[in-house]
Amino acid sequence: MEHAQRGLRELMERNEDRMKQVPDAGGSHQLLHEGFVGIAHRHPGRPAVVGGGTEFTYAELDEGSHALAHTLLAAGVRPEMPVAVLLPRSAELLTCLLGIWRAGGAYVPLDPRAPLDRLLHMVEDSEIFAVLTTAHLRPLAESLGRTIIEVGLDGNTLQTVTSPGDVAGTTGLLPQPDSSRLAYVLFTSGTTGRPKGVRVEHGSLTAMAQAHENHLYAPLRSFQGRVALNNPATTDAFFSEFAHLSYGRTLYVLDEDTRRDPDRLAAFLDRHDIEALDATPTQVRALLIAGHLEAVGRLRCLVLGGEPVDARTWSTLRALSQTAVYNLYGPTECTVDVMGAALSDSESPVIGRPWPGTEVLLLDSALQPVPDGASGEICVSGPQLARGYVRPGPAEEARFTQLNLPGRTQAVRIYRTGDLARRNSQGMLDLLGRADDQVKVRGYRVELAEVEAALRKCSGVLDTAVALQQSQASSTLMAWVVTSATTELDQVRRQLSSLLPDYMVPVLAVVPRIPMAVTGKADVKALLALSPAQGPCPLSSSTDVRAGLLNVWKVVLDVPEVAPQDTFFDLGGDSLKATQMTMRCRQETGKRIPVRLIFDHPAFADYCLAVSRLG
Repeated sequence: MEHAQRGLRELMERNEDRMKQVPDAGGSHQLLHEGFVGIAHRHPGRPAVVGGGTEFTYAELDEGSHALAHTLLAAGVRPEMPVAVLLPRSAELLTCLLGIWRAGGAYVPLDPRAPLDRLLHMVEDSEIFAVLTTAHLRPLAESLGRTIIEVGLDGNTLQTVTSPGDVAGTTGLLPQPDSSRLAYVLFTSGTTGRPKGVRVEHGSLTAMAQAHENHLYAPLRSFQGRVALNNPATTDAFFSEFAHLSYGRTLYVLDEDTRRDPDRLAAFLDRHDIEALDATPTQVRALLIAGHLEAVGRLRCLVLGGEPVDARTWSTLRALSQTAVYNLYGPTECTVDVMGAALSDSESPVIGRPWPGTEVLLLDSALQPVPDGASGEICVSGPQLARGYVRPGPAEEARFTQLNLPGRTQAVRIYRTGDLARRNSQGMLDLLGRADDQVKVRGYRVELAEVEAALRKCSGVLDTAVALQQSQASSTLMAWVVTSATTELDQVRRQLSSLLPDYMVPVLAVVPRIPMAVTGKADVKALLALSPAQGPCPLSSSTDVRAGLLNVWKVVLDVPEVAPQDTFFDLGGDSLKATQMTMRCRQETGKRIPVRLIFDHPAFADYCLAVSRLG
């Protein structure tokens, strides 16, 4: 016990200087929407958002969000009331976010592509007051059973349309900003089989934005501020990009097709002379595989996050001489990220050191510190901790806990991340893995228990086990199912697609039984050694071109056979494998095949036909 207390005291002293460098996040610092308004008043004509063929100035975003804030107040929105936004990534979405915050409400993003049942759970769980959406998405919004405020653009001005009776009356002054007020609710995968909402306050967002500004962007010389808006609005990384509006920069909106096609993404970066990009390692690897290292090297700043960086990608990016490349780490419960490392500071992948003002402890199962070099759970304390979960269960409540630290008169609130790490000789953290069944897929957090729970809801599924199949290049979410004699895999896939977002739908393999390990749990190692079932109709290699494409699909997806109706995604494809496959198919056919072709024609037979029609 004495050794543990001494170790914890030394760790606290080591962090003390860092704590002194940053004032309390809720002090005199402006909140993000306050910073935006200040820029809009000082530089009204400066471009704020470029996207969809239109450029929006700070004055136009300011005017639209101010008007929307008054509309929300008139509709009955009061401080901390959750307001959902059902929109694609766009200038309208940014205006809605600003309007909600200026009205005192809490922003809750909803993905229009998510299953309706999942959206309904989020709306009910977070007690959504109103939904902001467009005319195109209004039918979906109406199915959520909440007040609808329809938004749209009239030129560069945001217009709102409310249903009769939605407006409660006129409004006066907007509420004063408050750092302790709820800023947003983000839903992540949950261990109970349902997504869980994480509640984050404005002060935590401010602390994150200040850390990014001080460590990532302020050191850049002659930084003009052309930044890509790349991350999905339903992820916390979106807020780190949005924060640039508080510093007077211009956001260039990437559409979905451009995000997932490395050729189009590289062209976008070059066409707009983008200086800063925040992306997952998977997205950057796709750029590198497609031969766009030069486009990456022209960036002033590249920020990686959302998932671990593999050694090969780290080495390649570390060699860039003109680009500052950073690897950031942090869970949603700690407001985007709490630590980071410049790739130039380490020859191998690390997650670095905490931001000033944040404490990161490595603790054992008894919440005692581990010595340097030993594995411990990453536990975080500081101004970026979320307020907590929406309606937490026992497992969620245990994540946020109080810890008594030497030299402190009061217990310190910490968040237990479940991630394991060790402190290396340089004082930086090496990420080792998870202490539980949470995994990362395409930058999204996925609880295997939620996927398994969804599978057990599918008719015809008698038993199941879920795991992440990893290789050096990629990761694939796998599920092994025991089905009734009359159940087809396509039936199970369709049911899953109605319950889970696309990134959580696993590759399915039928097995006669789920093997059991000595622990009594599913023997995942034995299951990972099996090959997935591919269906009853292997495709004949009837032509040379089709035979070549068939071989590419087998190699890239690592499957023994491909049936005509098999889709790229059902066989474990993702954005990185789409790039790998396209590069190989180009070599095989000599045709300039676009990456998006696999997204437009995911079934193998359709893909072959589409390739044959290319000039």
